[in-house]
Amino acid sequence: MLRHFYSASGLFILLVTGAAGGSLWASSEVGITPQFFYAVWPGPAKIAQALNLLTILLGCWLFVRGLRGMRTIRTGAILAFAAPVLLLVSAAWSFDPQATIRRGVEYLFVVLGGIGIASSVEGDEFMDVIVLSCAVSLVSSLALRRVHPDLAMQDFTAMRGIFSHKNIFGEVMALGVLSCLHCLRVPTRGRSGRMLYGGALIAFLGFALASKSATGFVTAFAYLGADSLISLYRKGGIARIAWLLLVVVALPIVLTILLFPGDFFDMIGKDPTLSGRTEVWDYVLAAINQRPWLGWGYWGFWSPDNPVAAEISVIVQWPVPEAHNAVLELLLDVGALGTAFFIFLWLRNIWLALRCMRTRAAPIAITALYCYAGIGLMGVSEALMMDPFQPTTLVFFTTGLMCEKAIRTARRTRRLVVHRPYPAGYVREPVRSDIPVA
Repeated sequence: MLRHFYSASGLFILLVTGAAGGSLWASSEVGITPQFFYAVWPGPAKIAQALNLLTILLGCWLFVRGLRGMRTIRTGAILAFAAPVLLLVSAAWSFDPQATIRRGVEYLFVVLGGIGIASSVEGDEFMDVIVLSCAVSLVSSLALRRVHPDLAMQDFTAMRGIFSHKNIFGEVMALGVLSCLHCLRVPTRGRSGRMLYGGALIAFLGFALASKSATGFVTAFAYLGADSLISLYRKGGIARIAWLLLVVVALPIVLTILLFPGDFFDMIGKDPTLSGRTEVWDYVLAAINQRPWLGWGYWGFWSPDNPVAAEISVIVQWPVPEAHNAVLELLLDVGALGTAFFIFLWLRNIWLALRCMRTRAAPIAITALYCYAGIGLMGVSEALMMDPFQPTTLVFFTTGLMCEKAIRTARRTRRLVVHRPYPAGYVREPVRSDIPVA
């Protein structure tokens, strides 16, 4: 039964990231199945509808299966469930209520699946499933590149694989790097297992570069650099001296990037305006000022019928599907009140991960902190957390719930050790005061 749960979890991850073409909003040209059939059977609508239904059923089944392992409904699960409810409620004032309800329902099933996974498996097992899912996405992208290069490439040079955009492919590869680093950190892995995960790590890094997504490969290398520095520091001795030297070298580099961002963006193939994103932000801020508290409704602003959104695309002379910034997208969709709630969830997950560092689940806590830092990094140029089918959305909610579960388990274990009653018939001998104490 547990093996079936792992298989269902892996398929669910592929579906919600769009790798299997099962996202409820995706076009018929996105995903493994539609991409392979597109050349011989244009518009496989029936397959897309079947995968959409499968996504719903898997989310419900994972949630129901997870409820069996819950002793009580945890606070994290309630807050996670409140996120899609807030998005659905915004349909009352949304510019496009139908789009809001459709996207809100998609978000709901993703969160339900994450709650079920967090309640049924441990962090190490979840990361194993993530590695396998990312590997399937990579192999499928390579197969598509071999069969139909025009479908697997974007702008002839950037690889998008089976995904709708190169940035999504880069984010999935960055997630693969994060999960491989976690698996390499677990001490119970054998030599063959470490070699396998090390090879997968190199492959994910290489194809993060092949995607030519600055957000994806910068985040992937940030994960690798942070994990390497922490490993050096924990070893102590000469390794700690090397860590200090690296920090001394890294600080001036970071300061240079902050003071002279133009040269850095030129080095990674980006202009200082983040490919025109900063120009979009000026018009997005103007739209936010029109509805500052509640926003335009979840995914309501970018409706094709909204003249304000259409005007932004006309002015910047390229189609703008999102704000290209996590905080701005939150303010645009759910206003200041909804943004405060999502920032609270992010800060709460960081706090839970820091507390989880003192438990036996410390490896998943470290990975969770990397993930939340990556969300902050990628959120500068991508609208994370508002898209249920971004690779980081499911991982964000699932790892937060896992950290909370580990903290509760450790607390319950301490209570059993401290307050364990004496067995029946046991007579406690009085303490003798005449015995000298060493």
